Amino acid sequence: MGGRGIDRPAWILLVVLGVLGLALILSSPRATADGTSGIEGGNGQVQVYVTVRSSFDLAESGHPIPMEVFVTEVHGLPQAGVPVLLRASVGTVTPDHVITDARGHAAFAFFAEVNEDTLVQITAWTNLDGAAQGIDAFAVRVVRLPPPPIYAQVGIVSLGVLGGLAAFLSWTEPGRHAIFGAFFPLYTRLKKEEVLDHFVRGQVFGVIKTEPGTHFTEIRDNLGLSNGTLSYHLRTLEVAGFIRSERDGMYKRFFAADAQPDRGGEGIRLSTLQKLLVEFLRRNPESAQRDLALQAGVTQQTVSYNLRILQKQGILQTVSRGGHQAYLATDV
Repeated sequence: MGGRGIDRPAWILLVVLGVLGLALILSSPRATADGTSGIEGGNGQVQVYVTVRSSFDLAESGHPIPMEVFVTEVHGLPQAGVPVLLRASVGTVTPDHVITDARGHAAFAFFAEVNEDTLVQITAWTNLDGAAQGIDAFAVRVVRLPPPPIYAQVGIVSLGVLGGLAAFLSWTEPGRHAIFGAFFPLYTRLKKEEVLDHFVRGQVFGVIKTEPGTHFTEIRDNLGLSNGTLSYHLRTLEVAGFIRSERDGMYKRFFAADAQPDRGGEGIRLSTLQKLLVEFLRRNPESAQRDLALQAGVTQQTVSYNLRILQKQGILQTVSRGGHQAYLATDV
């Protein structure tokens, strides 16, 4: 009788401790095979992240640009086989859904046609079963370039009258010349009132004006522009008649449209780089291209191009020095 009274409290204590232990076990987060219980999107879910990007933040209306997505997990490791859905606020993406490869990567293209400058958002989000999904967006500005000069004027005059006049005049070469002569100056005047209003475009024009013959990479690096942005502004300036371009081997050189051959004694006009080359050669005659490039702090290709210009103008002449070509400044 007394023994049973002593055992009852111990038995009750054991039951209470057992209940508390079971409750503690049930309330603790269960470890999962994939180890994701402690990361964002836990409860056994895998968290994936997606990044959408492109080398171009500027697109021309009617011209596609390449884009890509990357999918990773919480530790930054690439995730293969993840479906990604794609959408553009304006225009289309092709394809509109992709699956990542072993590098967690997938490519697609964006295309839009607009009548005015439009900021477009391209959105990507993952669609992986049982995962906490990732989402990302990338902004692209789509611009519509001005049409070629002669076509820009067609809308000004009645299409019926202009069409009949053009058909009549186009039979002769003087007639064709008259059409261009009548409309191209008008187009140029209209566009020049607004083309250089854009700050970056004015910077691009300023570089070309002061450094005639500069090429794409030099302009891009000097101004810190993306390929797409610079291509757009160069084309706009060329269409409007502010600049012209010339192919020089692997380079495309740019000049102000009103740049004249630098001839005429004391009236010769040289770029800053060309002046530096001439002055250096006057102090150091028979210098080689390598020496000139080192002194000017530019590539040897850039020096070579400007030396050819100076030679054509009669400002420099070449001499042979130890089997290599060297340069002398002439008295101009």
